[in-house]
Amino acid sequence: IKVVAPSCYITALAMRVYNRIFKDPDSDPEQDLDGMISNGLDHPGLILLMYPRPVFVSAAVLDFFPIEGTEQTVHEVERIYEKFGHADRIGMHEGYHGHQFSDENQEAAINFLDHFNGMPRRRSLPEVKQLDDQTLQCTRTGQVMIEYPNARSLMDVIRDYFEEHKTRPVLTLKKLYYSKIYPGINSWQVAEYKDAIPGHEEILWEQIGSTNSDAVSIDRYLLHHSRYLAIPLLHIHKSSSDQRRVLLWLGENGKVSASDWPNLTKYLDAGYDIVSIDPRGLGETRMPYKAASPDDPLLGQMDFDRAYVSPISGVLADYVYNSVLTGRPYLLQMIEDAEIATRFFGQKFNHNSEFAVIGTGEASTLGSAVAETLPNIKLLSQQDAKVLKWSDLVERKQELWPIQYLLPGGAYIH
Repeated sequence: IKVVAPSCYITALAMRVYNRIFKDPDSDPEQDLDGMISNGLDHPGLILLMYPRPVFVSAAVLDFFPIEGTEQTVHEVERIYEKFGHADRIGMHEGYHGHQFSDENQEAAINFLDHFNGMPRRRSLPEVKQLDDQTLQCTRTGQVMIEYPNARSLMDVIRDYFEEHKTRPVLTLKKLYYSKIYPGINSWQVAEYKDAIPGHEEILWEQIGSTNSDAVSIDRYLLHHSRYLAIPLLHIHKSSSDQRRVLLWLGENGKVSASDWPNLTKYLDAGYDIVSIDPRGLGETRMPYKAASPDDPLLGQMDFDRAYVSPISGVLADYVYNSVLTGRPYLLQMIEDAEIATRFFGQKFNHNSEFAVIGTGEASTLGSAVAETLPNIKLLSQQDAKVLKWSDLVERKQELWPIQYLLPGGAYIH
């Protein structure tokens, strides 16, 4: 590779993370390496892999990749090229349009390429003949998998890679959770909320209401933590409870709902207090946006609840992909929220509480993960529980599954 001219991709990850949900509902997660941000790798680092070769960046002012990030990244790399006497080898052109390799950007990029390849400068682009979709098809039907019996899909390639690397060192979910970026929740201070922004290592609880009916109390709390986050929490208990046995109830959409009541009362009668939360991004903390994919407008026509969690084009999916960049995948963040809830309860009510956990519906996987990861929390089994295993997804070549359980390397976790 002698000279490089990328188009409509270069930006700065902090800005990319910020605008992804609003501007790019298709998310482009294939461009997000696991832990890029947490390991200090950003787009300037990617461009510098080319140094000292010439690099030209074509950008679109109205792109869903923030143009401000593009300018910041290019200027940062320009300073390094200039420092070592190669200022002429880095350049950029901005076209006022959306995500496309426009004629003006093509012409600017080709001029740059021609210059460093010793070719004469062209004054305009060659005439282009527009081809119809049928002409562009490489197969009769347009689908390789249909026409060729020996065709292999991307899922085949992923499964083969998994099989070839099964002997790699075993990683447990617990070891992953307590990695170097574990925030140390097990030692956080717990205190009452007094309208002050919480520190990074404290849980400030705020009681926001209480309801009593038939000798059952439902107390509502907000747990403020990590500066600007808050976890809605319900504490459901009988008035005579000694608060020793506590069941952490995790629903697939967040806290318990009215439809859970018949099942929930069985545990109250068995002597459990119930604690239920909305993990970040679910329930009351859902982000009030709806993604609209330009590639498939029908996705935007789904009702809000289904569209929000869509693994193809959804707001939650974009949040999950952002979490991968930070090195703390969303599943681990949900486990953190469960740990925050149990620490709050233990510190406020009873240090000797015995915790159990249950997950309903798709949250069965989260419930199992909490019990596997956090100490002294027992999983209460359910007959209809369907706990997701990443290795099974790979073996079955399953393309769609709950996006909240995206975990890089998850197929190798035991």
